[in-house]
Amino acid sequence: MIKGRTVLKIVFFGISIPLMFMFNNCAQQAHFAAVESSSFQLSENENLCTSMSSIQGDMRLDFVKNQNTPSILEFGTFENNYWHGSTQEGKAFERRLEFNIVNKQNLTMFFLDEAAFDDWMSLKINGQIVFVGPYGGDRLELLDRQVQYGPGQFGVPELSTSWQITPNVDLKPYLINGDNTLEMKVIVAGAGEGAIRILVQGNCGEL
Repeated sequence: MIKGRTVLKIVFFGISIPLMFMFNNCAQQAHFAAVESSSFQLSENENLCTSMSSIQGDMRLDFVKNQNTPSILEFGTFENNYWHGSTQEGKAFERRLEFNIVNKQNLTMFFLDEAAFDDWMSLKINGQIVFVGPYGGDRLELLDRQVQYGPGQFGVPELSTSWQITPNVDLKPYLINGDNTLEMKVIVAGAGEGAIRILVQGNCGEL
């Protein structure tokens, strides 16, 4: 790696494009535009502070990588009303984020810091429910114009609220070394959106 400079590759519509940018001291930032699908890989030295080697998703990704403070991974766009569903019946939007953990033991933080959505959201990591909002629960299903979010717990699809929640969920116990999958489901009635922010940190060592 060239000192004071790092190179990432973003894959956009099947084309791998190298991105080169400068960083000062140990702070490194990588910003990716709000495209529908993107992916990037980190070099051996670069993944020390995140314990991650690759990240890809089927909606917007934004990743700010730091050494001395938690890195920030955003999945989804923090804007209003870009998805649309029937007000009475609702519509489910499902998205996937895939990432590789190099060494889980080296990972000191993988924390769900924010969930923004309208109307309902659930998150799974490697098949296990880690978050259901806004009311909690153990599932998120559309059943005959109702949303089921727990045993005997139902609500209407339209909640008329853009939620911004701080879940405070430690996601590290759900991770494994190797390939991991995060599944996000958002139920929208009328117009809505869905996005999450995850804080990531590892034992950096020497870059």
